[in-house]
Amino acid sequence: MILIARPEPRASEMVQMLAEAGYHAIACPVMALSAREGVEEKMAQRLRRNPQALIATSQHAFRALPAYTLPLLVVGEASRQTAEEIGYTNVVKAGKHAVGLLHYIRSTLSPEDGPLLYLRGTEIQHDLAQELGKDGFDVMEIVTYQATPTTALPALAQQVLDQGKASLVVCYSRRNLYQLELLLSEEQMQSVQLVAASHTMGEAANPHWKQVTPLPEASDTALLEALKHLSRGGRHTTTGAG
Repeated sequence: MILIARPEPRASEMVQMLAEAGYHAIACPVMALSAREGVEEKMAQRLRRNPQALIATSQHAFRALPAYTLPLLVVGEASRQTAEEIGYTNVVKAGKHAVGLLHYIRSTLSPEDGPLLYLRGTEIQHDLAQELGKDGFDVMEIVTYQATPTTALPALAQQVLDQGKASLVVCYSRRNLYQLELLLSEEQMQSVQLVAASHTMGEAANPHWKQVTPLPEASDTALLEALKHLSRGGRHTTTGAG
């Protein structure tokens, strides 16, 4: 059994995707997302300044909003696909992670062409506005959502773990991973493999995991390839107890 430790609705979407590929998975969100009020009004105000592009490191920052005609620079293949499904027609996958997005902006865009509009959550791992500000970019920010940690695992996920039926956990953000590790015991981690969204995230994982497999990028394709590898007995471990 695979546990998907991602916020809804992405967790259930991934469960469905894995089911279609022949895997049995259940949603195990440890963060609850909620939209911030007044976002569309703030968007209208910022758009009057004619930003040259929208930027986002998480699909949660834009998936509850309508599609805009501006270019949207995102991180990872999954975010690109989500943006196109929403209706964006000019989406750029500008790297696999936030560092790649920074490199793309610095090497491709110019501060002289106008400000950037950064869509983000209440808490961020990389302060893009501060980093790009050092290069002369005017970065406007809108906090579109907030993520609140849950105080317990979902009942079904807890039952699966208690019965020893969970074999693997998929987690795509360091904040989700941190919260998940708070809710799991060392014994539970020692019995379950972790699939992490990146090498950096894998290296930050608790050493008690049975095995840690980092993905080359956070995408459905990369996850399916990793699951095929693991089902054949493959090991790609960055850290772990076994």
